[in-house]
Formats: sequence, C-alpha cells, structure tokens
Amino acid sequence: MEQIIKDHAFRDISAGVHHSLLLCADGTLYGWGRTDSGQLAVLDTQEMCRTVPTQINGIFEVRKICCGGNHNLALVGDGDVYSWGYGGMMQLGNENEADEVKPYHIKLKGERKSLAVAAGGQHSVILVKAA
Repeated sequence: MEQIIKDHAFRDISAGVHHSLLLCADGTLYGWGRTDSGQLAVLDTQEMCRTVPTQINGIFEVRKICCGGNHNLALVGDGDVYSWGYGGMMQLGNENEADEVKPYHIKLKGERKSLAVAAGGQHSVILVKAA
C-alpha cells in the first residue's frame, strides 16, 4: 500500500463490507480485502483475502467507483458501467444471480448515458440520461 501511495495521486476511494477500492488519478484501479465472490476481480480459493492492493484489470478510463456490500460498480469515460463481485440479489445488472469475477459491462436498453453510480448492501443504482 505504501508504494502505491508514493507513486500515485488519488481520484476516488470506496469501501464495502470486507473490501475496498482505490481509483488513482491516472485511471488505475486497485482493490484489497476479500476475494471469495470476485470483489477484487479475481477468485482466489487459496487466498480468500488480499492485504496488499491488487490492480483490477479489464476496464479503462474509470471516472467513478462505488462499493456495495460485496460488489462494485465503475463508471467509465464513455458513460458505460461495469459491475463485479457478489451477485446473489441481482445487483450486478447481469440478469441473473451469479457472481461476476471479471468486470461485467452492463448494457442499458435504448440510447442512454450513465451519469452516476451508487451501491448499497445488496442493490445498485445507475442514474442515466436519455441521449
């Protein structure tokens, strides 16, 4: 953690029940804490918890992050939203109750642009504007 703090300026930080995310000014995303439901975009059965920040790959130009209880949302530069982690209450927008170990691109119906994201214990909200 100390090396990441020395090397990066920060844009955003968010915390869930057992994990946290850190968004650097350059758009790099890091997470630490539990991995059992894919909260850090990895599923590690050997190491259920990461104490050192792990870079989260698979999404780019991240502008905003939000942790729910055991899931995450990221708003990216073009207004798209990605989700990953625990999905048992359909909070990932993937149309099922499955966990997502890698960032899942939420596809909005119609011509819409996402403006903001928020997440709670077992729910998510995306504020959208019709294009």
